[in-house]
Amino acid sequence: MVWTSQLKYHMVWTSQLKYHMVWTSQLKYHMVWTSQLKYHMVWTSQLKYHMVWTSQLKYHMVWTSQLKYHMVWTSQLKYHMVWTSQLKYHMVLTSQLTYHMVWTSQLKYHMVWTSQLTYHSQ
Repeated sequence: MVWTSQLKYHMVWTSQLKYHMVWTSQLKYHMVWTSQLKYHMVWTSQLKYHMVWTSQLKYHMVWTSQLKYHMVWTSQLKYHMVWTSQLKYHMVLTSQLTYHMVWTSQLKYHMVWTSQLTYHSQ
């Protein structure tokens, strides 16, 4: 899947649930995970951000810039994350790998999937 405009975006995955996603514009973003739930996410621009976790729920995150950020999770792996700036972003994840991610700005993006890898984007 590829499109252009203010957003250039490329996305690939395989039956092993390896996933790679890159786009550019004012936001450069890279995201990878595997069926073991290892997750890596990096982007640059006015926001530099790095986030990693594993199935053991070890989590590391670093960022810089004009970013306001709030994050909550529970022992059931429910995860909620919101920030604002030039990027508004919302992300929720549960132990069943239901995932919802929305942001607006120069990028309008909506993405939902479940453990069955149902995917919707607009």
